[in-house]
Amino acid sequence: MVIYEITAKVDDELVERFEDYMRARHVPEIVATGCFERAEMSRNDDGAYRVRYYSNDRETLENYFSKFADELRRDFIENFPNGVEVERGIWNLLESWG
Repeated sequence: MVIYEITAKVDDELVERFEDYMRARHVPEIVATGCFERAEMSRNDDGAYRVRYYSNDRETLENYFSKFADELRRDFIENFPNGVEVERGIWNLLESWG
């Protein structure tokens, strides 16, 4: 299992619009690519967001990057050209409990 993780710091005035966009559009569109088994979004007490997309393997994740990521990132930037600071990372799941 490979986890593609995005963290975002969102300006206060964009929080509601950001959450609506992520829940109703962006995350469902990414999952609909078929490259991820599931996704989850969380927010910490400081107002930062984390979205994790779970892919079966690195090959499937690379397929997402080559076929879908550019268009979805472009749409995100069109909706949030300013006020959202994004970082991305790839994690290899070593073990899971529970």
